[in-house]
Amino acid sequence: MAILKKLDLSFEFVFRKLDDELWVQYEFYFRWKRHLMIRDDIFKRSPIGWAFRSPGAFRANELDRESFLPVLDQVLETNKPGYWKSTEPDVIIAFYPERRLPLLVNGMRLMWKDTDIKNQKNLKLSAKNKAKSPDDIITMVAMVDAYNLKIVTRIKDRVLD
Repeated sequence: MAILKKLDLSFEFVFRKLDDELWVQYEFYFRWKRHLMIRDDIFKRSPIGWAFRSPGAFRANELDRESFLPVLDQVLETNKPGYWKSTEPDVIIAFYPERRLPLLVNGMRLMWKDTDIKNQKNLKLSAKNKAKSPDDIITMVAMVDAYNLKIVTRIKDRVLD
């Protein structure tokens, strides 16, 4: 399990089980002050494998091995961008160390968090020693395929599941 948190916003990634066919099953949540940010009623509950998902959880599966935590560890160790991709349904979670908005063309980088000289010296020392700080900036971007969600068809004013 991994919980990435900034103030009251958190992303929780949970290993659920290794099933009989050797698929690693995960669930993950977006939370604000420990409350689920996505309403549970929009998640699919069929076929049968999807019926037992936890409330408010996205699902992802991977064949043969668990690789989310190794990807996260590598990003933290190397301080270089990296991403994890599930086998099915399509989920991509990307990490961008020292970047606030990685999708901007200029790749805007955070140079200093504070103009205080003492903090600048501490940051230089941390960089020299490759030390990690809870204040390090790592931007996370998540792409989740709509397969996690119910398919809703509208016919006039009626909604069919």
